[in-house]
Amino acid sequence: MIHALLVIALFSAAPKAPAKTKPSTPAVAAPAQPVDAGNITPPPLPPSLEQVGEVKEIELDERRARAVYKIRTAISIPAVVEFPEAFIAAPACGDCADALKPSNSAALFALQAEQGGTYLIVKPRMYPGQQADGSFIPASDFVTSITVRLQSFTLTLQIELTENKSQADQRVRFVVPSRATETRFVSESIAKAKASLEAEFANRVDAAAADQMLRNILEPHECRANSARQRLQDVVLEVRELCRFGKRLYVRFSLENRGRALFVIDSVAVGVGDNNAFTAVEGHSITTASELAFGALTEGVLGFDAEDPTAHNFELRITEKGGRTRVIAAQNFGF
Repeated sequence: MIHALLVIALFSAAPKAPAKTKPSTPAVAAPAQPVDAGNITPPPLPPSLEQVGEVKEIELDERRARAVYKIRTAISIPAVVEFPEAFIAAPACGDCADALKPSNSAALFALQAEQGGTYLIVKPRMYPGQQADGSFIPASDFVTSITVRLQSFTLTLQIELTENKSQADQRVRFVVPSRATETRFVSESIAKAKASLEAEFANRVDAAAADQMLRNILEPHECRANSARQRLQDVVLEVRELCRFGKRLYVRFSLENRGRALFVIDSVAVGVGDNNAFTAVEGHSITTASELAFGALTEGVLGFDAEDPTAHNFELRITEKGGRTRVIAAQNFGF
């Protein structure tokens, strides 16, 4: 009896073997519920013509000038059409009203264009579909033609309504590919012709001047040194030589600035008489420099006409530009 109790106690104290579990069945996903498309944000669309403002270029030439060019416009996207030349007459539209003048027209499109302009704007005047008066206008009826007369071309545009804004032609530009080449050729030709004319004119002027000098030498001529000299403050004017060829006289002179201030020559003039009775004579002069810094010396010559060079004494005047506006004169020189 005691042995039986001990055996029972030993068995009850031994650890129990782990219980076997049944393999679990994989969970089956619940069937997907239908999705409401209205609650999903669609992916962004590529930028449309309305957003980026693309320009459609159409090349023109004589062979394609008789083609019919289709241009699409949308309700909120008018078509702007540009041309390479100005209109010689206002564009004519078959089913358009003037966009700048209010009217009760039943036209399907509005057109803005002016004679002599280079562009036009066209757009629909109403929505397709049911109208306020009960009539119905399908989108396919929104078609018209515009005739455009330019100096070199006569174009026919077919205007159509598109309900897809991404297909609208926001801006159309007609171009003439050869026009740039022709313009460059014309410009180059004009430049060459101008250069040739200028060179030819310069040669004629040089030849005329040379002929005049030779004619002067044929006349009785002489040169005489002069000692006419005048100093005004720190500026010294000296007449070096007086020459005559017939009735044409030339005065060679020098001007020296001995002052610290800059002396700028404004004008060089010659006249008959002196300060009390000075009569200016028309002449032309050149100098080696017009601005004289401290210690600078310029030389010049002035030519003028005198009917009787031996009958007068002359006076040479040089006027300062700005500064103290001084006038320095060398007087009483002649033959």
